[in-house]
Amino acid sequence: AVYYSTSNAVNYGVILSLITLAAVFIPASEIAVNVVNRVVCNMKKPTVFPRLELKEGIPEDLSTMIVVPTLLPDEKRVGELLENLEMHYLSNKEKNLFFTLLGDFKDSSESNMDNDEKIINAAMEGIKRLNEKYAKDGQDIFYFFHRRRIFNKNENKWMGWERKRGAIIEFNDLLLGSKETSFSYFSNENFPSGRIKYVITLDADTILPIGAAKKMIGTMEHPLNRPVIDKKRGI
Repeated sequence: AVYYSTSNAVNYGVILSLITLAAVFIPASEIAVNVVNRVVCNMKKPTVFPRLELKEGIPEDLSTMIVVPTLLPDEKRVGELLENLEMHYLSNKEKNLFFTLLGDFKDSSESNMDNDEKIINAAMEGIKRLNEKYAKDGQDIFYFFHRRRIFNKNENKWMGWERKRGAIIEFNDLLLGSKETSFSYFSNENFPSGRIKYVITLDADTILPIGAAKKMIGTMEHPLNRPVIDKKRGI
């Protein structure tokens, strides 16, 4: 005699139902996404910005920094971000295009932590290795700038001033010659020859597509896309 457990039959039925539901739902969701994308694209045509082709590459007067502002909690994270920085370079190998890691320590109840020095050393050594591997004629391609913690009364913590937004603001100030920033660590205090005109900011988990940097620079530099500045009002 063969006996079947009713509870097992019920369990198998539930599992089979879940598998069937997943098999039906996943293709349906993909179809729905494709339909929505097609409808939206037909209703609202994308705007195409004119851009300069820059056939001869990026000229010196359009020198640009690719900047990644991020927290550096430990040495492992430093290594991951340096690998990403190298990938950005390999997919956008252009003259007068430079790559910078803007670091902040993680928030703390104190101004300094035990592993701060290890983090800085790991970043400095990593940037040095990248420049030894790729840089030519004594001109660095990769840079590292790191800020000290500043006490925030509202947060009651030691942290980077204004977090990511503050890092970008202070870096722009640094490019314009300011000595009044909270950047305390520099892989190289001397910026590339010529004036850095553009700064392209990337999130830490963003991958820059092949040739994307030159396309963005060409778009920003096109006469129809340049900002008109009111000097009286400063806007």
